[in-house]
Amino acid sequence: MNKIARANLWVADVWKKAADGWKNRQQDYNYRKFLARPFLENALNFLDPVKGGYFVDLGCGDGSEARRIEKYLTGQGYGGKFFGFDFQQSLIEIAKKKNRKNKSIEMIFDSGKLNELIRKHELQEKGDLIFSTFLLQEISDAEEYFEFLAICLKKGGWGISLFLHPAFGTAMLEKGAARVQNDLGKSRQWRWAAEYPIVEESGKTFYVPYFHREINDYLKLARKYFFEVKVFECQPTKKVIQKCKREQLSPFYDHPGNVYYPEIIEMPSSMILMTRS
Repeated sequence: MNKIARANLWVADVWKKAADGWKNRQQDYNYRKFLARPFLENALNFLDPVKGGYFVDLGCGDGSEARRIEKYLTGQGYGGKFFGFDFQQSLIEIAKKKNRKNKSIEMIFDSGKLNELIRKHELQEKGDLIFSTFLLQEISDAEEYFEFLAICLKKGGWGISLFLHPAFGTAMLEKGAARVQNDLGKSRQWRWAAEYPIVEESGKTFYVPYFHREINDYLKLARKYFFEVKVFECQPTKKVIQKCKREQLSPFYDHPGNVYYPEIIEMPSSMILMTRS
């Protein structure tokens, strides 16, 4: 068994253990509300609305973020079809149940392997926008991810990948919060692999898979497949920090078990990579 295959088995095992924690998580929603979504919307503001477009959310989970993106796109004048894909069928079933009708953008959720879903829905070279939120750092084969984007995007289409900032991943490693998997070691696809902590205010921290790459590693792969690449670093504003401290909103204030603090307010903890075909 090659290293990628072993890594994928490890990923599946980590997610199996994390399933309940992920479904019941709380602070992650604060992080997305106050940091991830505003930066994602700011990135979208650089683009012109598309009518009759094809939009895809890779690793959409229960569909909550996909619906928020769809709502934002609708408000900006976009129209077309929005696909939400995830490997876990149980999460897709939740997404389907919570789906709502929209006259401007039709939402379609499906589960399975991404390459099979792309063929099934005939999306090769049709994508106007392809999103992923905190997926890229969990994928063992990063080059396959960028190759996949290149296959799906139409000429002029954009891939928008939001993921854990490598500097923050390193910070979590250095303070012992990330649990390195020595048996996976280093490969041409990652520098180290670890179980990354998802902090909960209740103290019930759980872990998700993480493959560490430096920014230049991502840029090298992105530039191999795309002619235009943009990078945005995501760090909370002073206003957000003050509000979260005042209202005690995790993870942006110091509370027991918050291994992200103080790095979470002192440095970028996520980043957005925009790639245009």
